[in-house]
Amino acid sequence: RITDYDKWSSYRADDNDPAAATAAAAALGEDAEAELWEDEGPDITDMEFRERCEAADRAEPHKQQGNEAFRAGAFELAAEWYSRAIAVAPQGVFYTNRALAQQRLGRHAEAMRDCDLAIEQCRKRFGGKSARLKALLLRAMSRRAVGDHAGASRDLRVAKRADPSNVEVGRHLVWTEREARQLQRRASLVARLLAAPADRFSPAARASLE
Repeated sequence: RITDYDKWSSYRADDNDPAAATAAAAALGEDAEAELWEDEGPDITDMEFRERCEAADRAEPHKQQGNEAFRAGAFELAAEWYSRAIAVAPQGVFYTNRALAQQRLGRHAEAMRDCDLAIEQCRKRFGGKSARLKALLLRAMSRRAVGDHAGASRDLRVAKRADPSNVEVGRHLVWTEREARQLQRRASLVARLLAAPADRFSPAARASLE
């Protein structure tokens, strides 16, 4: 677990092993992930609650600066402001905001890592259900973008189980699973073409794969 949030601000995907992360995610079943996602950390005292609220208040200006930069299309600057907010108060919502900025920059590995951290912080009561749902949705979108449709579907099914009426989650689940089926059919056709004699399939069928 990363607890040094200043160090995390300089995190880059190349410093880690994406293949290992993908394998670990694939090994985790939907039920196990749902149980992990729904798990709550220990109760906090009134004093701890007040301290967290005060820290969140101090971090809020950084988040607002990040939101303004994001709306202006300055996603790199937005990510930096969200990193400053995280350094003050590691709230789940600050991680999901930074994850979205990372997505807009095409940094899907970093976005997925931020979503992981958002879920972890929510389990520690540094965020609520909405932040968890947003983290799952954003992680699913990044997983889909890098071709991990199985992982994306798993995230979306967990989110759908938590919030069955969420239209956006349902829509992304339909899109993801439809795209996965299309890719599977295409891969099957490619395998058949490679295994078959050259004159078995029409030129049009072969051209459709180019």
